[in-house]
Amino acid sequence: MQGARIWLPNIEGFFTSLGRLLERAEGQRNTASYDSAEFFSRRLRENERTLVSLTLRIGEAFPNEVEVISDLNELVFLMNELSRDFDRTRNVLLLL
Repeated sequence: MQGARIWLPNIEGFFTSLGRLLERAEGQRNTASYDSAEFFSRRLRENERTLVSLTLRIGEAFPNEVEVISDLNELVFLMNELSRDFDRTRNVLLLL
C-alpha cells in the first residue's frame, strides 16, 4: 500500500501565469471594454484568492520569511487595486 501523496502546486506556473495576467491587465487598465473589464476583474479576483491562500500557508510554514510574506501581501494589495479599477470601469460602462 502506498503512503499518502502530498499535492504540491505548480508555483512556477502560477507566478508565470500571474505575471502575464498582470502585464495584460495593466496594459488594458484605462482602455478596457466592458467584456475585457469583466474578464480581468474575474481573473484577478480568482488569482487573488489563490495568492492569499498561498501567502497564509507560507506564513504558517515559514514564519521567519517576513520579507517574502510582506512582498506577497503587497502583490495581493496591488491585484486588489487593479481589480477594483476594472470593477469601476465595468460599472461606468454599464451606465453609458
